[in-house]
Amino acid sequence: NRIVDILRRQGAVFPLAGNTPDPFSRDVAITPGQTFRNTTKDYGGSLQADWDLGGATFTSITAYRQYKSGNAGDVDYTNIDLTHRAADGNAYRQFKTFTQEARLQGSLFNDKLDWLVGGFYSNEKLKLVDNVVFGAQYGQFAACRLVATVSPNAVLQNQNNPGCMSAAGRATIAGAFGPAGGLITSALDRLTGGVGLGGGVNNVGDSGSIYRQKSENYAFFTHNILHLTDTLSLTGGLRYTHETKKFNAKFNNNNTVCPIQQAALAPLTQSQSGATAFAQGIVTLTCTGNSSPALNALSLNDSFGDGEFTGTAVLSWKPFTKLLTYASFAKGYKAGGYNLDRSDLGGVNGVLTPRTNADAPGLRFNAEKVNNYELGAKFNTRGFTFNVAAFREEFTDFQLNTFNGSIFVVQNIEACKDSLGGLDSDNGFNPVTGAQTGGCPTNRSKKPGVISQGVELEATMSPIKQVTFTAGYTYADTHFRKNLIGSSTTGEPLDRALFLLPGSQLSNAPKNVVTTSFAWTPDLGSNGMSGLIYVDSRLSSDYNTGSDLAPEKKQDGFAVVNARVGLRGKDQAWALEFWAQNVFNKNYIQVAFNTPFQGA
Repeated sequence: NRIVDILRRQGAVFPLAGNTPDPFSRDVAITPGQTFRNTTKDYGGSLQADWDLGGATFTSITAYRQYKSGNAGDVDYTNIDLTHRAADGNAYRQFKTFTQEARLQGSLFNDKLDWLVGGFYSNEKLKLVDNVVFGAQYGQFAACRLVATVSPNAVLQNQNNPGCMSAAGRATIAGAFGPAGGLITSALDRLTGGVGLGGGVNNVGDSGSIYRQKSENYAFFTHNILHLTDTLSLTGGLRYTHETKKFNAKFNNNNTVCPIQQAALAPLTQSQSGATAFAQGIVTLTCTGNSSPALNALSLNDSFGDGEFTGTAVLSWKPFTKLLTYASFAKGYKAGGYNLDRSDLGGVNGVLTPRTNADAPGLRFNAEKVNNYELGAKFNTRGFTFNVAAFREEFTDFQLNTFNGSIFVVQNIEACKDSLGGLDSDNGFNPVTGAQTGGCPTNRSKKPGVISQGVELEATMSPIKQVTFTAGYTYADTHFRKNLIGSSTTGEPLDRALFLLPGSQLSNAPKNVVTTSFAWTPDLGSNGMSGLIYVDSRLSSDYNTGSDLAPEKKQDGFAVVNARVGLRGKDQAWALEFWAQNVFNKNYIQVAFNTPFQGA
């Protein structure tokens, strides 16, 4: 692997045997002087008041919460210094949230109708402060990586020279690009810096750049149950939600090499020639994430408002006392917002040219909507319950946040009714569009991009008062459809890093899950004390832990067992318990992601 070879020559320590990953070795290597240590402060309070008005009950719930979490870290996750956020107090996110809910509920027509109406208000202020910078060894690494794309032959590289080029390498690269060779070699020199070349792209980036988002939300809702007969009920709920979001950002960036590279290489990056892709690569690695002091002159501002009706309808029938059957439909809504990251300014090829205030709307992502259909039954008799349900969910504008190895990308995943000819599954680089698909190829309407469907089974058995067994099984086929695009509202293509998504199961979504538990609470003497012996397990089938579904991020099926034993006083007024999570110490991956800049 040419990237690994470059990192090793720079002094990187790999605590892995050969090139075979072992994520459970628990060995880490970070840059000296960097840290992942952060402080989190989280506090708040709520006040609930209930008034009995005779024929109805009024409830008011007022709440406030404040949360602040540091974000310092050695975010290249190696002992060489490619990129980091210093622990200087200029990397954190902070939420301040106020909510107010009011409900009025009661019954009418001799309890034939249970009704509820209410309103909700939320005001949230989000502040994100960032100080991410390229590290002291980044310029050298980026230049060596680019040289290696011309030829992986290490003879062409010299990490002590400007541009990471040996004499032979400089001649080879200059010759490979013909008339553009001088522009290319000079640009590589600017990456590393050196005598007469400045400091290069090293220890430069943000220092206290600030993103702010203010959200105001109000909603009115009603939820009512009409008892048509003693065995037949109709439930109906309706909610209108209106969300307003305002965004602004101010930057403090000192990566002065970026605008120089953009201007010097513009004749190559904005044309079609043999040097176009390589020149774009130089600018991309110099300006990754739109790291440029040109942003300092901008005042990014944007806002939008969005309203949506959602609701539910349920028809339930009890053919006999111990059995309840039901059919339901529900429509859900999750508000859109802003990607608080300069990386997404200008879209796929935003780094190639200076950004403007007009780019601010490009940080928006749309609201996510879902239609849910469910059919089920619940059986309950003495000492035994059994529930079964079949479900289907259709997600439109599915919100996906993924790290593609360089930047964070937020996209709304949708699908076309017409075939894209496999272009959404092709991660090849198009130097003009940067990707393969934008909007659907015709004016036919789009369709939901994510489908989740399956069945759930749950059972509980208590053969005697002190013993309870439970078991559950879920089959969930949660997959992306084929012919995927990014948001068709803006004509945004599917990011190249997501080419494995079409037709695949979502990340962290196993198709099969089995859960079990056993609880025994024997009486201890005649004073009301009882014991506790409890064991539960969760068995999961294979799934992928990465949002880009790279095969290296797959987690094989596994089981986790938890247990606890204890003593409890009369009426459980007190309890003393000893517990163990993951009793058999099963190793498994929770989330896998690409380390920055280090993909092959």
